[in-house]
Amino acid sequence: MTEGLDFLNIGSELFRALAVSGIFLSLIIAADMWHRNGGPAETTRKLVHIGGGLVCLFFPYVFRSPVTVAILAGAISTLFFVTRKFRLLKGLHGVERSTRGTEYYPVAIFLVFLIAGHDPWRYIAALSVLAAADGFAALIGTWYGSIRYMVEEDSKSLEGSIGFLIIAFLSVHIPVLLMTSLPRSICLLAALYVALLVTGFEAISLRGTDNLFIPLGVCIILEKITRQTLLEITYQLASLAIICIGLGILARRSRVFNTGGIIALVLFIYGAWSLGSEWWAFPGIAAFLIYLIVWQIWPLTADGGVRVSLVTRALGVPFCFLLFGNMLREPSFFFPGFAVTVGTVTGIVLWNHGMIRVHRHGTPKPWSLSIAAGVVSAAVITGTARLNPIHGVTFESISTAVAIAGGILVNTGLSRHPKVLSADALYGWTQIVVVTASGVVAWLLPWLFWIL
Repeated sequence: MTEGLDFLNIGSELFRALAVSGIFLSLIIAADMWHRNGGPAETTRKLVHIGGGLVCLFFPYVFRSPVTVAILAGAISTLFFVTRKFRLLKGLHGVERSTRGTEYYPVAIFLVFLIAGHDPWRYIAALSVLAAADGFAALIGTWYGSIRYMVEEDSKSLEGSIGFLIIAFLSVHIPVLLMTSLPRSICLLAALYVALLVTGFEAISLRGTDNLFIPLGVCIILEKITRQTLLEITYQLASLAIICIGLGILARRSRVFNTGGIIALVLFIYGAWSLGSEWWAFPGIAAFLIYLIVWQIWPLTADGGVRVSLVTRALGVPFCFLLFGNMLREPSFFFPGFAVTVGTVTGIVLWNHGMIRVHRHGTPKPWSLSIAAGVVSAAVITGTARLNPIHGVTFESISTAVAIAGGILVNTGLSRHPKVLSADALYGWTQIVVVTASGVVAWLLPWLFWIL
């Protein structure tokens, strides 16, 4: 009898999967036909984006097994990849910008279903933001956007970002309010908090990665913030506002960062503040201020300013230390690696900055600037280790300075053509190796000193 019921459940699941596949294919065909009859590619693409999201909105009530959703997502993502590769379905892939958002979209749906399938309100909030906020904000920016800002080669609009913020707030607030027993005040502030953060994610996401980061961000942040008290949520909102306003004003007045670079930097520093503590934010703030001071002393001609790609590459490895420390609930173990990697990339970027000055103006001398970069970075992070009540260990301070100095020297030997204003300033795998090695040294030396 049980085997018969299992067979019926499998058959029912398969039937629902085929029905959903049919609806998706109908949307794709409709968008392509509309495009062939003169519909703009951006509009027809958003038909699939919004319509597909609405279809997926009720997956927790339609499918029982994540395996079914995984198969659906894999099949649709493969279809999108093949049609883009062979330049088919112009209504979906006919946009001028380079993007892989269509391929990320089904993957994001599966991941959110996997993470939040047991909490339908979180799943619905995440999918609503992906479908409605992201989709309609792009249309608002296309039709009404007049105040533009640049994120790498992409042009975005203030009107589109404001539209995204408002729709994201409603997309989160309504399911949290109606589907949970949380107090109204927490529902309101939690929705505002999530909407502000994912608006930042959307603003700096490149090549369609917003289709992946936005729903995952909503799902994860919402789960964490709704566990907090009203006072803690208010504190987090105030902290975010202060960091945004303070760093934003400094960065804009200095004209060192472009808009995308500022947003990426603010999100990193606030992420360190929120996921770690105020002490975790200190290395990033100090590195930012040092870089602004160096720029004022030895200015360069900024071609569009420091951009998202440079900021994310510079801070990618430190962010991994932050993320692991938060996920594994071992912040004291991961803080030295986080601090030293922030210091190392600061020194590397300062070194590249100085080398550009050498090539263009002949001053200052490269070795003097290399030493200055190492000393400044070591001082900043050593100070962090000494001041932090958890990490006020002298051996850690010494190891941090040694690790940063070693990282600077290795980078000096490997860097021959510095490009301070591009992502190439950090030399890809070279930067990752140097930074990771510095973090390992920062961990190992205190143990070595203790053993000796």
